[in-house]
Amino acid sequence: MADRPPEATDQSESDDSGTDPYFVQTEYRVLYTVSEEPSSLSEAEIDQVAYWEATATIWPYFRAHLADMLDHAGLPRLVLPHLRRRSS
Repeated sequence: MADRPPEATDQSESDDSGTDPYFVQTEYRVLYTVSEEPSSLSEAEIDQVAYWEATATIWPYFRAHLADMLDHAGLPRLVLPHLRRRSS
């Protein structure tokens, strides 16, 4: 039997340079509802708004999740910056 699951082995051995201290991959699902029918926004505009709103909504949770996970693993602290909104 392997000591680690195959996914962990594959990820850790994928970087031969040894420069990355660790690899973290997460996936979040955020659902939004457009209240106007029909929407005055194009599909591309809705996608753009959803992308930036989802990023802004999830970022603080990801930062906290990463900090907590590294702390529990006893790994060096990594503080991600706050996300700044782009000005139009």
